[in-house]
This record gives sequence, C-alpha cells and structure tokens, in this order.
Amino acid sequence: MACLALALVLLPFLLGIGYVVVVGAWRLGRFLWTDGGPLLAEGDPKAWVLLGMVLFFVAVVAFITWDAGRNGGPNPRPGRKVYRGDDWYWEADPIEYPRKPKDDPRRPPFP
Repeated sequence: MACLALALVLLPFLLGIGYVVVVGAWRLGRFLWTDGGPLLAEGDPKAWVLLGMVLFFVAVVAFITWDAGRNGGPNPRPGRKVYRGDDWYWEADPIEYPRKPKDDPRRPPFP
C-alpha cells in the first residue's frame, strides 16, 4: 500500500519534471539553432549569453548535488561519528525533553 501511495505521488512529479526538462531543452535548441542557421555559429550575443546562463545553472545544480552527497549527505540528528576499527557508526546526542507540567514542584496541587 505504501508503495502504491509513493508511486502515485512520485510518478506525476517525475513526469512533470521530465516534461519541463524535455520541452525546455527543445525550446533552447530551437532558439540556438533556427531555420536561418545556428545563432551560436553566427556569433549572436543573445544566444551565447543564454547558453552561458544555462551552463552556469547546470554547473551550480551539479555542484550542490555533489556537495550534498559527500559523507552520506546531511544528517538531521546532531551527534558524532564513533569509529570502530575501519568502520564507524553515528551516535546521536541524547535528546533532552522539557519537563512535564505535572512533575513541576512549583505547580499547586490539583484536587
């Protein structure tokens, strides 16, 4: 059941992202290579600027993806690495929960 729910959520999302990427690449290609000849080969500044912006965006996304994947990615639980020989495991910091109101000695007695 969880697999079906996951598929129903991810499949439309992935199809939408795929559509945006394919249509974006198609339109970029149509802009950079028109019926009159390739704008890049003709030295059109708009085409080179657009290509540079797209390549810069791809480089930024690639760097962020690469950086996020180093050392297993970000860990949402604070703690530290504990080494055991060549291997290691994550030891999470103990969680300190606030005191419950009924345990508060300053609280007046409840009838």
